[in-house]
Amino acid sequence: MNEKNENRRDDPALVSIVTPCWNGGKFIHRLLDSVLEQDYPAIEMIVVNDGSTDNTADILAAYVEKFRSRGYSLKTIFQENAGQAAALDRGLKEFYGDFLIWPDSDDRFFQKNSISTFVRFFEKNPNVGIAVCSVAQEKFSGEIIPYGKSRKGEKTRNVFKELICRKLFFLAGSCMVRSDVFLKANPARSIFHSRQGQNYQMEFPIAYVADCGFIPENLFCYVERFESHSHTTPNDIARICGLEEVMAETLKRIEMPAEERERYAKIVRRIHARDRLMYYCFGYVGEIRRMFRAGTLRLADIAFAPYRLFRVAVARMLRKAKLR
Repeated sequence: MNEKNENRRDDPALVSIVTPCWNGGKFIHRLLDSVLEQDYPAIEMIVVNDGSTDNTADILAAYVEKFRSRGYSLKTIFQENAGQAAALDRGLKEFYGDFLIWPDSDDRFFQKNSISTFVRFFEKNPNVGIAVCSVAQEKFSGEIIPYGKSRKGEKTRNVFKELICRKLFFLAGSCMVRSDVFLKANPARSIFHSRQGQNYQMEFPIAYVADCGFIPENLFCYVERFESHSHTTPNDIARICGLEEVMAETLKRIEMPAEERERYAKIVRRIHARDRLMYYCFGYVGEIRRMFRAGTLRLADIAFAPYRLFRVAVARMLRKAKLR
């Protein structure tokens, strides 16, 4: 806890919301409004404007007074465009709260008591360092459906290993962490600058040093958007290699025994080798589809199908293989 926190021991615990934003003029208001609707009394919000070229800056400026009137604070920081991870990294240097949450700018809090529910959960579970809620999804049509269901009471799971093995994934905004736990896991308040995977970089170090608790209520809403950077990145080779780099670099930054780090590094390499092979196995289907739509499909291309069947068989075997 920093000096600013020490001076307000009798005040409600401060919750810090750090959000990177690029060209959010069409949607950032939803997140900001959902924060203003919270019933929790002590919130600071930090939005890092990642070189937006639309009216994002004007919208953020218009909300500063609204936050002040509500008893909250809104700090906006501008930087030249460097990607969401770099923007989040910048915001992590600025927060003062007892708790930290880092939602994406195109999503929103789902309930008016979302923040207070997180804080009460921490108060009731002092051994939990990171809390994860269930998530609702708002479809393009406006329909609200369940997106991800949290698992109540599962505090004994090896969440760190499940994250490493990609058996588990937490959306930004669904996780709140105690600030002292975050600083223990990441004393430099810094994450690797990559165009992909900032949630992994936040979650891995925290999950390694802290117990995870699950809240079964839908406290956060993931909003589906066609143009969303973080939600629609294609699952291609560039993404697979990018995630491997993020996971490898993040592992290097976690303080752990060298033997343990190498064991997890091997898991990361094996998972992404599998993903690359799976992509190559099924990439042919997408290529055939693209050639058909473009009118360039030849009989020889279709004759390639037997080789594709062999690759599908290999892929199915890989799917059944269990990572150890």
